[in-house]
Amino acid sequence: MQICLRPRKNVELSDGDFLHITDIIRNSKTDQVKLRGLRYQRCHSMNAMLEKKLNELCLFYEIDLDDPRKPPEQGAVEVSIDKVKALRNIRRTNQKRTLEIFKEDETTSGYGVSDDLRRFQWRGETIMGGSYQPAVTEQNFSSPDYRSSHGSATRSVGQMLTFGDAFCGAGGATRGAVMAGFKVKWGFDFWEHACTTWKTNFRNAACYHMASEKFVSMAHGSKDCASVDVKVDVLHLSPPCQYFSPAHTVNGADDEMNTASLYAVLEVVKVAKPRVVTLEQTFGLLAARFRWYFASLIHMFTALQFSVRWAVVPLAKWGLPQRRYRLIIIAACPGEILPKMPIPTHSDNEEDGLKPFVTVNQTLSKIPHNAPDHDPERFRFADGRSMRPWNGDKILPRTMTTSGGQNYHPSGTRDFTLREYACLQGFPPNHVFLGCGVKKQIGNAVPPCVAKVLFGSIKRDLDEADGIVEDHESILID
Repeated sequence: MQICLRPRKNVELSDGDFLHITDIIRNSKTDQVKLRGLRYQRCHSMNAMLEKKLNELCLFYEIDLDDPRKPPEQGAVEVSIDKVKALRNIRRTNQKRTLEIFKEDETTSGYGVSDDLRRFQWRGETIMGGSYQPAVTEQNFSSPDYRSSHGSATRSVGQMLTFGDAFCGAGGATRGAVMAGFKVKWGFDFWEHACTTWKTNFRNAACYHMASEKFVSMAHGSKDCASVDVKVDVLHLSPPCQYFSPAHTVNGADDEMNTASLYAVLEVVKVAKPRVVTLEQTFGLLAARFRWYFASLIHMFTALQFSVRWAVVPLAKWGLPQRRYRLIIIAACPGEILPKMPIPTHSDNEEDGLKPFVTVNQTLSKIPHNAPDHDPERFRFADGRSMRPWNGDKILPRTMTTSGGQNYHPSGTRDFTLREYACLQGFPPNHVFLGCGVKKQIGNAVPPCVAKVLFGSIKRDLDEADGIVEDHESILID
């Protein structure tokens, strides 16, 4: 059987994948013919990250983040012509799901839906530049076709993107969001002492001491209680992660609750209706024995037609003075741009013009002597005991945990104070901790300096998509 091949045709390959042909290449010396193009795979090949649908494909790019070429160019593959099995008809649409969904202008003619309409169907009206507006004016409020007809604009006075923090703990992610210029609307957590700390630091936001299912029920309301508006522009999720941590080697009493919390994120996303979701987890979730948990998590987002990206990030490259790796997930709602993963801000050798890693000594030197939770003499080892001194002009050599992670002061003569632990976890010196288990509150927290980098990058990308030009003369006070 003869097949006529040319660029822009689609073919099925012998390995079950598909290829959209962009170029046909003939080697002038060997006469070998190869096809160059974009590879598609069936959704069932994505380890359950996407729903299984008959004859549904996803476009698959394999790229390097430091390669300046665009994904279609960098992700092109070459296959031998003898791998072609048959011609196929592929229609690109944004009416379903992909890990990064096609924009309207990337779809096959007649199979696309307006990006603004898709976002409107998900969350209703969206206010460009941020939902928090102390003085709302008519021109700031968008209709579904707002972006396509609107040019650049500045924010109204005091206008800010809104932020919700699910499983908020002591407020590490919230603190970073405030530092990045967000208006915090709410936070919730099951742990009473963490909530006490959170609401003390963020008095203008609502703090809900409750489990995720009660938060969702509260948002929906009932016949006896009105619903609560929890809609935000950006939602952060930090469900308990101890069960998935590489350091978790013995079954714990809370393992079942912790794994259930991972699956609770779907309902929280549904009631918060965010434009963008971020999720921070232990990188152990990517281990082979947990891959179905991770696939299920991604599946939750793609089933809602969210676009998703993720990376394991060494947090020292985002300014944290310790050796700590975390899984960072960024997801964007239907019709919304998918923000980039932030680029490194720091490096070990100041490569590429980046700042050097923040060291332990630099961090400790910025703590005021009268800072709360900071009494070095109280933390000296008993009976004149000492540990081996180490070089504080480097990052913390071990990850900080809820018990401290066997870290101690570089002098070897004492433990770190609670304030020193907090600052090494990226908290500013003015963040207040209350209640019991302060070291656990600190160790569980998302490092605020890291959250600032993450949310600052997302804010810039949303501003660019919204056509927002910052008025640098404005001063916003939360």
